[in-house]
Amino acid sequence: MYNTLIHPNRDIPPTASAGHHITLKHVADKPLFEEVGPTVMGYLEGAVIVAHNTQFDRSMIPETGSTVDLLYRLGRHLWPDDAPAFGNQVLNTG
Repeated sequence: MYNTLIHPNRDIPPTASAGHHITLKHVADKPLFEEVGPTVMGYLEGAVIVAHNTQFDRSMIPETGSTVDLLYRLGRHLWPDDAPAFGNQVLNTG
């Protein structure tokens, strides 16, 4: 098992921090993905990745194979007219 925060090498929008409570202060001394990527990708080899929003996740990490875009699509299916948005910070309010 491997667990680390990764410095995104860009700003973390306030709306994202509101959902996951991680700010640039929390990742200031953390490695960039380029530094830990080979280790992470080794763990992901052959795995099915369950993602909230595959389009965004793909912009952050390289292709890993099979991905299931479960949460975002499920939210759009269950609450097509009721949710103001479908990001984690909106859907994860329970």
